[in-house]
Amino acid sequence: MDGLRNKVREILLEAFSRVADEVPYMEDKKIEERVKGCDPVSVADTVESMMFKKMGPYNWAKKLKYRSIIFNVKDPKNPDFRRKILVGDIKPAGLAKEGITSPDGGDPSDGEDGDNLGGGVETDATAARQNPPPPALHFAVVTCLHHPPLFPLETTQSMERLQQSVEEMVATPTLMSSRQDKNILDNMPCFDGLLGMEEFLDWLDDVESIFDDYPEDKKVKLITSKLRGAASAWWHACVRHSKTKIQSWQHMKQLMISRFLPMDYKNTLFRQYLNCCQGDGSVQEYVDEFYRLSARTASYGLHEPEHYQIAKFIVGLRVEIGDKISPRSFHPHSTLSDAIRLATLVEQQQIIMHES
Repeated sequence: MDGLRNKVREILLEAFSRVADEVPYMEDKKIEERVKGCDPVSVADTVESMMFKKMGPYNWAKKLKYRSIIFNVKDPKNPDFRRKILVGDIKPAGLAKEGITSPDGGDPSDGEDGDNLGGGVETDATAARQNPPPPALHFAVVTCLHHPPLFPLETTQSMERLQQSVEEMVATPTLMSSRQDKNILDNMPCFDGLLGMEEFLDWLDDVESIFDDYPEDKKVKLITSKLRGAASAWWHACVRHSKTKIQSWQHMKQLMISRFLPMDYKNTLFRQYLNCCQGDGSVQEYVDEFYRLSARTASYGLHEPEHYQIAKFIVGLRVEIGDKISPRSFHPHSTLSDAIRLATLVEQQQIIMHES
């Protein structure tokens, strides 16, 4: 999925997430219960998917339709409209039609209720002259025509202001300015907030490796575009309630660690490292796991001198291999690699003896 589609989903999610805060001002408690039973994330994804299916990609031919829908959904004066979409009174498929009807089946252009979107936008200049959008509609449509304005001056100025605000809402993040940006977007894994501790740490490691030599001012935008589901909802809430703008990846990373890792995760990591042993696997499999856990604990501030690592490695070997490695085999300048080579040699000798 490209950056533009993700941006549209983010805008819709932000709007639908506000509905729960707007409900207490509504008198009907049944509405409040219906809203609480809805998931803004899934609704935003469904609406965007339907828009993409019905209207196609966000390009010059369909840009005005996308803008019109997004403007109405975000409009602070129109809470009923986004609430009706959230609870299902207005179906996502209806938003993307050429002619959108109101929940009661009528044409929204015939009524005065601002909850409904108007008819589809025709990009053909002749059709726009013959069928100008009704002035009573809640939103305005800007059509580039080389002739005098179709609307009064006041309406034209409102349309210009609307166009500017919508441009700001759906402006493409500057993530695709180079081939490097596109490659990183393609390779960056998504995060939905539902990973376990090990999987989340693996995700952070993947992000750090991809971020090598990447401009700091782009990192937060890129990560934001790869958040999904619960993680995306959490991030939008975090941004809304933050007193200062979150501009660095390190700041964002610390917030994510605080939210998606248990408080004692460092102790858990160190226990996993201490309990690492060969078991029924080969020496090489044990080495791979030992290195992985050792590197992970070190990356989170849990360092061990190398002679401790050597002792820990030998203790974790199977008895028949560990007993063959004498402490006298090592001198003060021995390294973990020396211990690994010796353990591998002992294992190979035992395999040969067993086969013979």
